[in-house]
Parts: sequence; C-alpha cells; structure tokens
Amino acid sequence: MLKNLWNSFPFPEWADQRTRRLMFLDAALDGNLYNALPGSFYDDLLTGGRRLFLRDRRPSTPYNLPRYVARQSARKLFAGRHAPKFTHPDEKVAAAAEGLMREGFLKSRILQAAVWGSVGSVAVTFCILPGGEGIPRIVFDVWRSVQCWPVLDELGELKSLRIAYPILGKQVLGPKLNFSRDAAGDLVGPQDKYWFVRDYLTGREITYVPWKLGTRLKDGTEVDRVILRLPPEEMVQAPKGHEPPLDYAVLGDVLPAHWFINLAGGEYPDGASTWEDALPFACEISYTMSNLGRGVRYNGTPRLAVVGPTVYEVEDVARNRQMTFDFDSGSVLRLAGGASTGTGQTREAGDAKLLEMRGNGMKAGLDYIERVRKYGLEIVGASRKDPDRSHWPQSGKAMEMLDEDNWDLIAELRTSYGDYGLLPLIKKAMTVAAAAGHPLMKGVELTKLDQLALDWPAPYLPGAQEFYQYAQALSILVKGGPSPGDQTPSASSKDTEGAEGKEGAEGKKPQNAPAPEGILTVEKARKLLDLFLDMPPASPPVAVQQRAREGDVGTEPQASRPEENQSESAGKSLLTNRYPKAGSVPGKETSLNPPPYRGQ
Repeated sequence: MLKNLWNSFPFPEWADQRTRRLMFLDAALDGNLYNALPGSFYDDLLTGGRRLFLRDRRPSTPYNLPRYVARQSARKLFAGRHAPKFTHPDEKVAAAAEGLMREGFLKSRILQAAVWGSVGSVAVTFCILPGGEGIPRIVFDVWRSVQCWPVLDELGELKSLRIAYPILGKQVLGPKLNFSRDAAGDLVGPQDKYWFVRDYLTGREITYVPWKLGTRLKDGTEVDRVILRLPPEEMVQAPKGHEPPLDYAVLGDVLPAHWFINLAGGEYPDGASTWEDALPFACEISYTMSNLGRGVRYNGTPRLAVVGPTVYEVEDVARNRQMTFDFDSGSVLRLAGGASTGTGQTREAGDAKLLEMRGNGMKAGLDYIERVRKYGLEIVGASRKDPDRSHWPQSGKAMEMLDEDNWDLIAELRTSYGDYGLLPLIKKAMTVAAAAGHPLMKGVELTKLDQLALDWPAPYLPGAQEFYQYAQALSILVKGGPSPGDQTPSASSKDTEGAEGKEGAEGKKPQNAPAPEGILTVEKARKLLDLFLDMPPASPPVAVQQRAREGDVGTEPQASRPEENQSESAGKSLLTNRYPKAGSVPGKETSLNPPPYRGQ
C-alpha cells in the first residue's frame, strides 16, 4: 500500500531523492498523504466505467499516527511543566535567556520545530530588528527541512544554510517582497511560480531576486534542479529596500541559524525520523477502519435477495412479454406462490431475504486494528497506555513502567532538541543581542555563556504517599531514628493500659539501647530530596526580567516599582513582525502571522 502511495504522489520533476522523501513525510505528517488518489472510498467505478481498486481509493477514516506521535513527543519536550528551565550561577544570565525566549516567542517556535523536525531535521533562524523607540527586538523563524539545504563542517557545526521553495507570483509582487521582475529580468506573472531563496551565512543574511520555475541558466541547466546548491555569485542579490532593516554588523562571526537533527541515523544532512517506521501501520489502520465502516453502513441497509419468481414475472410469462422491474426500498415486493404448470411441472414458491453480515468479522477487524496500532506505537517507542483497558487499580509506579520506552525516546529527543538544539541557539541569540545593545543583555558577561545549561524536570511528580515517605526517611537520617528495642505506642488508651498492666505483672522492662544518631546534615538531606524530586529551578520572575532590561538584576527592588507586582504589559512582549502586513506602520505591527508564502 505504501509503495502505491509513493508511486501516485505528485512529485515535481525537479525534486531529487532527498526532496521527494521529505515531501512524502511532510504530507504524511500534515494528513495529505492520500489526496492524490483518484477516488473516494465509496466509489466502485471511475468516470468511464473503469473499476476502482482499493489501493486507488482515499480512506474514509484516515488515522494520522505520525502527527499523533510527533505532537505527543513535542509536548513532552517543551509544553507545560515538561519545559526545561535555564540555569546559571549568575541570575542575570538565566534571566536574559528566559527574557529573550519570551520576547521572541521561542517557546511556541520550538514546539513547532519539534513537530516539523520529526521527519528528520528542521531549521530555526533569528534576527534582530529595530522595534519601537529604537529598542532592538529578536525574531525567530522555523523552516521545514524540505525547504533547506545546510552545509556542515567536520564537527557538525552549521557553515551555511539556504532556504529555497516555490511561491506564487502574486506573493512576489506583494508588499512583503515587492519584486516586479524576476532574476532573468522578466516581468513577474501573478499566477506563475517562482523560487524564494535566502542564504544564512556567517555574519550575513542575503535574500535573492526570485527565479521563475523552469528557467534555464546560461549553461542550459534548469534552475529548478540546482537551486539548492547554486553558488551565491550566480544568484541576483536583492537591491536595497527589498531586504529587512537588519544591522549585519551586530552578527560578527555568528551564523544566525541552527540546524536541528532529530534522531541518530538518517542520511546527511538529515537525521532519522521519529515515526517513519510506523507509516505502513498507519496506512493499514486507515484502510482497515474504512472497510469496517463500509461494513457497518452496509448492515444498516443490507441487500435484498429474491429466490424464485415474483408475481410480476409470472404475469410476464403468461402474457409472453419481457418486462424489467426495479424494486427499491420503498416498493412492495409480491412473490408468487407454489403452483403446477400446464406441462406437469411444479413451480416453487418465491422467497426474499436480507443478506446481512454477522458481527464476528467486525469484532475480528477491530481486534486486528488494535494489535496493529500497538505494533506501530511500539516500533517508534510511543506511549501505549490505554485507560479503557485498565480494568483494575494500578499503582503509579506500574503506570510509569508502561511509559518507560516512551521516556527513553523523550530522553534522546531532549539531547537533540535541548542540549544540541535550543541551548546553542539561545547562546547565539544572546551573543547577537548583546552586540545590538538589547536591554535584556545589559550587565551580562558573554564569557559566562558556556555555563548556561538546561534543567529538565522529572517525567512524573511524586504523589502524596511518596512525598511523605521521603520526608519521613530523611527526618530519620538527619535527626536519628528510634532504637531497635523501642516499641510503637498503640493508638487506644485501652491497649496502653493493658500494656502497662502486663509490664507490672512481668516486672520492669529492660532499658532500651540509645537511639542512633543522624548520619546526614540538613544540607545533604536537602540535596538528596532535590535528587528524589528532581525539582527544576524557579523561573526568573517577570520583575527580574524587567530589571534585566534596566541593567540592575541582582539589586533589591525599590518600593517605587509598581510593575514588579503586576504582569508585564502585553505590548512590551509583542514583536515587530518581520514581514509587516500591507498598510502597517513599521515598528508597530504586532501580528504573528507567518508570511503568505510559507507552507507552500
């Protein structure tokens, strides 16, 4: 089935093998994998009477297993309490990193990057734009890997990144690009397709004049086949006024982009996909569910089977006429009774039955779907917990063990998107922001950025019973516990009186050995408790981030600062959109909508 989907997918002629694979995986992630098939699931014939095979039908119940796995993994990486916290010995550095993330909406961008990157890789870029009142603002963008061609050095560091993908001519003519002629000097047609091309280099970002799809270069090569690897000297750089107002001097020797590799494996420059191995299972579930749905609908209106002649047919024979009758659901069917004919033969009585299905096949199909789904989730390491099948109480530890494989996958993704992804990206952004004079970077020493780290929370928080046991055990280790000879007092006074009477009768109880002393200090016990609970550090409060803008993080807040008792104004956290809408005023646009040519 998957091979048929690959053969029927509308790949462009210029796409190489890497581009085809990424386009196919992106379509599976977005739920568009079956759009190119010619017929719907309930069509038996195509136009012209050709029989429509099952493999050529779009399933009526598509099961998007890839998106389920990608979104589940992304949420366990960066959503809610699973999100990591920045840690640094200097509070100002952690506060600046957190502030840049909030200002650039990087938390939502990195979630999108984790979903798109599940195909194998993803790119995140940034730039510093002038905001209102001349205050620089940081902007982050996320790019699908099919739109990118990175060049990595021997150490795996990004040397250059090219963004290239087709857009419509009306977008080229629009206010966000505003090109009236293409790279060949021809007028831009609103309905034609053109290449949007941008290079991210060390200390430079270059946007080029778009090429029209199908244009041939001087050597006769079609530009579509070499656009990702075409040298910059053969491209036409956009003239002044067409590029965003960037100050390239602040970049220095920093490349304002980072290439995220999803999992170990894959082919250069991409990593392995999180869910590619489960794609055949997703197709199997989709078509099996669609077939079962068709069976349910058939059972609602089963087909009528008639045995023997009807009254109409008998009258037909008597009159030597041939007539055809269609018995729809609203007609009454009259059957002929048994009788002897003139030739001495006996005519059997007619009968009619509904061809209904039994439920055994439906039940077997549902069991098959459940088993296939489990295999698919198991092969990618996704969570397989099913509350509907937990018919008995289970402990919290048992439920955690069911998710052990999934958290092994999350641990690997934390390395890819955290330690080797978000952390180096924010360090680059902080370096450029400091050179641009960003208020959040006042008082931050760039030499200390190497100590910036991510602290990931524990997968599960301890329950009340576990917390009580931890506290009780640590209390004994610090203060000392009861001696072995001590006996636990009984709860009722009756038992106490009985014990005293017994002691008086048997004589005086031998004196207990002294209680053992504690073996841990309070500080060591606190560290041990932190290890048990894996408590993340508290986020720098908004007031600390506000003082970071003013360069006085670490000083005591003054009583005259009313903003410290309030949430930060929403207007201060909104970004100047890098691609402002038509008619907007630069520096005041706060829309977060992506440019119209994205997602093409």
